[in-house]
Amino acid sequence: HPDRAGAADFWVDGYAARINEAYSVLSRPQTRAAYDGSRARGEPSAAMVPGVARSRSTAWREAPRRRRSRLALRAHLPVLVLGGLALVAVLGVAGVYLLAKPPIMATAESEPVAVAEATPPPAMPTADGAIAAFQTRPDWRALEQIEQEASARASRMPAHREQLEAAHQDQLRIEQAELGRLPGEQTLLEQQLRAARLEAERRRLEQLRAEQAQVERLRAERANAERLKLEQLRVEQAQAGKLAEQARPERQTAARDLTARELDHLIGRYTSAYQSGDLDRLMALFDARARGGGGQDRDRLRRDYAKFFDATQSRRLRLTPVRWSPRGTTATGVTHYRLRAVQSDGSTRDYEGGIRFEVSRQDARVVIQSIDFDIRRLQ
Repeated sequence: HPDRAGAADFWVDGYAARINEAYSVLSRPQTRAAYDGSRARGEPSAAMVPGVARSRSTAWREAPRRRRSRLALRAHLPVLVLGGLALVAVLGVAGVYLLAKPPIMATAESEPVAVAEATPPPAMPTADGAIAAFQTRPDWRALEQIEQEASARASRMPAHREQLEAAHQDQLRIEQAELGRLPGEQTLLEQQLRAARLEAERRRLEQLRAEQAQVERLRAERANAERLKLEQLRVEQAQAGKLAEQARPERQTAARDLTARELDHLIGRYTSAYQSGDLDRLMALFDARARGGGGQDRDRLRRDYAKFFDATQSRRLRLTPVRWSPRGTTATGVTHYRLRAVQSDGSTRDYEGGIRFEVSRQDARVVIQSIDFDIRRLQ
C-alpha cells in the first residue's frame, strides 16, 4: 500500500507519471486536439486531472515508460540539485545587490540630504501555479479507486463477452431456423406457381373449347342455311319443271315471245339474289353457256361473285328502269346502277356504272345469256 512505503519515492513516481502523461497527451494528434479544445473552453484535460479512469491496457503500456523516466530522473538528480542551488545563489546575490542603499555624500557647506531609499523592483512573475501542479502529491485514494473501477470493469468483461457470445449464438440459431424454413417456403411457392399455371391452362382450354363450340355452331348455321337454299332451289326447279311440263304442248306448237313482265321478273330476282348474297339463287338465273363481258365463262362469273360476296357484309343495288329491245324469244336490256357495299371492316364504298343484259327463253325459263357491266368507284 502507498501509505506503508516511503513518501519520497512515491512523490518522484507521481511526478514522473505526470510528466509522462503530459508528454503522451501532447505528442499524439488526437489527444493534443482534445487537450487544446478543453483549454479553449476552460475545462481541465482528462489526461492531466487526477481521478480520470484509464484502462488497464494503458497502464500496462505506460509501465516501462515510467521505469525509464524514473531511472533517468535518478541519474540526473545530482545535476538538478546543483543547478537548483546555483540558481538560488544567483537570485540571492542579485537581491542583495538590488536592495543595498547608496552612500550619502556630505560636505561642510551643505546640510545633509537624506537620500530616498530605492524602491525594490517589482517581482518577476513566476509560473508557481504550473510548478505547483507538478509538486502536489497525488491522491492515492483516488488513484486506488480508479484502479479498483478499472479492475471491476476488467472483471466484468468476461461476463459481457459471454453475453455477446450468447446473443451471437441466438442470432445464429434464428438464422439457421430461417434457412431451414426456406426449402418449405420454396416448395410452397412452387406449388402455388404450378397451381396458377394449371389454372391458366384450364382457362385457356375452356376458352378454346368455347371458341371451337362457337365455330361449330356457326358452321352448323351455315350448313343449315345452305341446306335451306338448296331446298328452295329444288322447289323452284320443281316448279319450273312443272311449268315446263305444262308449257310443253304450247312449245310444241309455237315458242312464245318474251314479255315485259317476264323480263322485269328476271331483273327483280337478279337484284334480290345479289343484295342477299345468295350465290346459288343468283347463278340459277344464268344459262349453262353464259358469258361475261370480258369473255368469262359461267364458272369464272361464279367465282367473281363469290369473292365479292365474301369481301362485303351487305350490298344495296339500285337499277334504273331497263330499256329492253325484245326480238322474239331473245331480248337485250340496258340500265344504269348504283351500288353501296359495306366491307368486312365496316367501311362503306359506293360504285356506279352501266349493265347490259342478253336474255332468252329456254324451255319456258327466261335465263341470262350474257352480262356486261362497267364499274366506277365514287369518292
